Amino acid sequence: DGFHEKLARTALDGRIDARLAGEDQSATATLAQPGLRLAIEASRQGEQVEVTRLVVNHRGGRLDGQGRIRLDGPQAFAADLRFSGIDPSAFVDAPSAQLTGSTRLEGSLALDWQLRGRFELRDSRLRGHSVSGNGSVTADARRVATRGTVLRLGDNELRLDGAFGGPRDSLSYRLDARQ
Repeated sequence: DGFHEKLARTALDGRIDARLAGEDQSATATLAQPGLRLAIEASRQGEQVEVTRLVVNHRGGRLDGQGRIRLDGPQAFAADLRFSGIDPSAFVDAPSAQLTGSTRLEGSLALDWQLRGRFELRDSRLRGHSVSGNGSVTADARRVATRGTVLRLGDNELRLDGAFGGPRDSLSYRLDARQ
């Protein structure tokens, strides 16, 4: 059917230019469909893939980023993303929103995957309510931990500290739900 059931269908059209010379490869692409434009510049040297430029424009929203991944060993990766007015429901099965903020992610994708990340949301909307927050998260297949994570939806605020999944983990939360 599609690439993945949670991803939105696309009909992208455009140009891809590639240089394939042994272990030194590079590509640039500009793809578009009504309401969506994607531009990417990437290169591969040996087992290292680097995305030096990623730009997605969608109905007034924009995402900019860069990142890298190793294709061998633990498949280590890192990515920096900045977004303004992006609606995730255009790309995945999620509620409609307008999200503005940034995130930094790193980790590994191999069998014992792990993720570390920081995020900031500001001037954003979800289901007609303002949304903001920031925090840090570490996760693997067995455990999730966070420090100082704060999420606000309208007048409601959720604070998270701690971890869950491990035998001695403790996650504390404070929910101030006024709305």
